This record gives sequence, C-alpha cells and structure tokens, in this order.
Amino acid sequence: MASASTSPTTSALILSLLTSLGGTIGYLRTGSLPSIIAGLAVGALYLFSYFRMRAGQTYGEEIGLLASLVLGGSSVPRAIRLRKLVPVDTWDCGGWMGCGDTCSGRWNERK
Repeated sequence: MASASTSPTTSALILSLLTSLGGTIGYLRTGSLPSIIAGLAVGALYLFSYFRMRAGQTYGEEIGLLASLVLGGSSVPRAIRLRKLVPVDTWDCGGWMGCGDTCSGRWNERK
C-alpha cells in the first residue's frame, strides 16, 4: 500500500512532471524528436491517470500502470543493446510493485 505521505494520486502527478521534463531535456540536449514525443505522451498518460484518481473515477490506476509499462518497455531495446540493466529498469520495477499494491487494493475494494 502507499504510505500516508505519498498517495497514488501524488505519485501520478510527480511522474507526469518528471517524464515530461525528461523528454523535454532529452530533446534540448540531443534534438531527439522521439524523446520529446515519448516523454510528453507518457507524461500525458500519467496526468490523465492523476485526474481520474483525483476525481474518484474508474481506471485511474490502470492508466498509470499502462504509462509505467510503456516507460519500462521503452528501455528494453536499450538494455538488450547494452547487455546490462538500464537504471530506469530498476526504478520502473519499484514503480510497478507500488502500483501493483495499489491496484490490488483497489481491486479488492471493488469486489
């Protein structure tokens, strides 16, 4: 479960800001259009997740999980090419575990 100080809603908002900022920085440093497009798209998914959870609407957590899967999946080709773990992979695994706890808690509430 999420701690009292950091709710899933807050996490979604923070991840939205971080991924959008990361994509923008990637574009500014290298001129990479895929960086800014992916960063803003994943950031938008997290932001959409934030608004849905904040309003108490359904599928907010699932949209956040989808954004995490997209973010984690985007690093798989790089990890294969480098033949080692990419730091984001470890961070995403922690995010997936936290989201798994949140989603399973919400799933049990719906039953």
